[in-house]
Amino acid sequence: MTQRRWKLIAGLILVVMLGSIGLAAAAAEMNNKEDPLVNLSYIENVLAPEAQEKMIETIDAKLMDFYEERDAEYEQTIADLKERVGTLEGLYAALPDNPELIAAIAEGVSGGGTTTEPVDTPATSTGAVDTFKVVTIQAGKTVTCQVGVEVLVRFGTATCVAQSSPGLINETTGTVLENGGVLSANNLYLVTIKDRQIKAPADSTVTVLIRGEYSIN
Repeated sequence: MTQRRWKLIAGLILVVMLGSIGLAAAAAEMNNKEDPLVNLSYIENVLAPEAQEKMIETIDAKLMDFYEERDAEYEQTIADLKERVGTLEGLYAALPDNPELIAAIAEGVSGGGTTTEPVDTPATSTGAVDTFKVVTIQAGKTVTCQVGVEVLVRFGTATCVAQSSPGLINETTGTVLENGGVLSANNLYLVTIKDRQIKAPADSTVTVLIRGEYSIN
């Protein structure tokens, strides 16, 4: 932007200089005639107005080019913003229609009293919640889920442990995750068969949102 302004200013200065040179040349030529009053009258009434008109036309043209270039940049910026908004709207539309899940995710993002840091858990713990709860699965531990449990992985990598098919139902995509499959982050899974398990890797923890009856061991 600064470079373009300097170019515009330099162009205007050049126009003014050329106009001044033209006036000086015309004055020198007219001074060779016998009547200096005629020379002055010709400069004031003919040459000066013509030079001024040309300078104004040139300046107007430069300014018009400058404003057209700015308008094109603004239009491109607006188009880019609209494209980004459309992308965000598409991502929002793909979220599961579950107000409790969305509220739980929003609470976790805003830090609403929950923590995503790993915490010490006993060898076995149980829980039964009607709303989503943030649970950290320690490295190598498993969560055993009863029928109706819903789970969403927020951080880390978790795998499905199931003795038969189906393992877990991906409610976000409508697909089935079988034994040994990796749960996709931010996808909601439903347990339809008793004692389906979710296991954390041996070297890292996993943070999930979970609703329903479960145990950690």
